Amino acid sequence: MAQHASNKMLLSSPDILGLANNVLEDTKNLVQHLLSTGHPLPTFARGSTDLPDTNEYNSIQESLLSNLQDLQYLVEGPKRSMTTFLRLHQDLGALQIAFEFDFFRLIPCDGAIDVADLSQKAGLDEDTACRMLRMLATHRVFAESTPRHFTHTPSSLLFHQDEEIRCTGEYISTWNITLELLRRASRSRGKSIGKSILQAASLGAIFMVQFLILEEEAVTYLWLWLESEFQGLEFIVQDKSPNMLAEGKKMVAQEEQAAVRDRIVFMQHDFFHPQPVRDISAVLLRQVTHNWTDEQVVTIFKGIIPALESSKPGTPFLINDTVMPEPGELFLYTERILRNLDLLMFTCLGAKQRTLAQFTALLKEADERYNVRNVYTSGNMGIIEVYLEA
Repeated sequence: MAQHASNKMLLSSPDILGLANNVLEDTKNLVQHLLSTGHPLPTFARGSTDLPDTNEYNSIQESLLSNLQDLQYLVEGPKRSMTTFLRLHQDLGALQIAFEFDFFRLIPCDGAIDVADLSQKAGLDEDTACRMLRMLATHRVFAESTPRHFTHTPSSLLFHQDEEIRCTGEYISTWNITLELLRRASRSRGKSIGKSILQAASLGAIFMVQFLILEEEAVTYLWLWLESEFQGLEFIVQDKSPNMLAEGKKMVAQEEQAAVRDRIVFMQHDFFHPQPVRDISAVLLRQVTHNWTDEQVVTIFKGIIPALESSKPGTPFLINDTVMPEPGELFLYTERILRNLDLLMFTCLGAKQRTLAQFTALLKEADERYNVRNVYTSGNMGIIEVYLEA
């Protein structure tokens, strides 16, 4: 009957509410089957038993999983669904690092281990070990029981106890490209692995904005949006690339931009050098830091200081970038997306997405006068409000 329902579902392509009702009905059937056969209901607890492998259970399970996957596809939409699919190698890479450095055996079956202790035993730096574990925890492979202490889950315990499935994982870890990228990143921490396409910066009498540009006209779009929202801004648009500056000038030359043309000046500048412009009203550093190593981010933060020192007291420095959550702050689904992006930065650039604590540490390393007053984390990106205190 469940198989018939599954075939009918494939043919009729039910809507989102129909799929949700199918999920509810299949879940009721599954629970009823487990209770009637005396099998305990599954939980996330470490001691949760495996599920039955009978024809009846497998039929219900197949229908439920099929409906769940189709419902997820409709809820996510094609773009997010395919983006998630394309990023799966990052998740698998984290799993393979766990095999490579023997996480499954090093974490005790019946207790927790501190990341510092684990990394020392594994021969992997502590920051990388923690990032891999937190990525895997979003798949319920390991769990962070207390901050920076990890325990087994039913899934990770399987790799600890089941030699057959562990051997399968260890075999896969010998040929995946992402694993080699992660290895290379682990050996090269503190050094940029890849080279960014462009570096750019915009600033004005009201805002100074610095960007890492990964697509044409991104810097131009921002100051045009700011101008539309806040009339009267004056800009000096900076970029290291002459080509990007030329693109900005071309856009400003368009007839519909005549109203802002007189308030924009273009200047070549590299944001790794001290900022030459003085007397500004605010600094906005947007989508830059995640592309650079800690050492490079400190250099960028230092470069902004001359502009702040020459401006009025209370001039804000706004960092507009992803602020990584602490474990448990978001749904696992949402946290997984962010941690996947963190590993993407790691493998491509030797860089990272950062928590508020990590941003604060880099700011203080750049200058002890930097002080974080407010943090806004709603939406895809956050804003950290920073001031250079006297």
